[in-house]
Amino acid sequence: MPGQICFEAVHRLFCNLKDVPDDENAPLFGGVPAVTGGDFAQTLPIKPDRSRPDIVNMCIREPWICKRLRKLHPRKNMRVHEDKSHPHFSELRRTNSGLRIYHTRLSCMD
Repeated sequence: MPGQICFEAVHRLFCNLKDVPDDENAPLFGGVPAVTGGDFAQTLPIKPDRSRPDIVNMCIREPWICKRLRKLHPRKNMRVHEDKSHPHFSELRRTNSGLRIYHTRLSCMD
């Protein structure tokens, strides 16, 4: 779980860049839309010289930023289906490895 210090630092940075006052009433991240992803509950910060309560207190569960975040869930699987009419899929099938092959000729100028 990323520490609350990281999110607060990003908030302050964007507020400074957008000339927005840096306080708790300011738009989150200076009004810049931000998207994070992952399972933050399973990733605790690594602080070797801290106790367990100190580590939990550094997490983003309690700060004011957490209360203003909106949690979204995907509603549709956006993966490319194996539809042969999809142009990207046919290109990947043609190269067989997923890599686009370019045939170019290099020449050096004297």
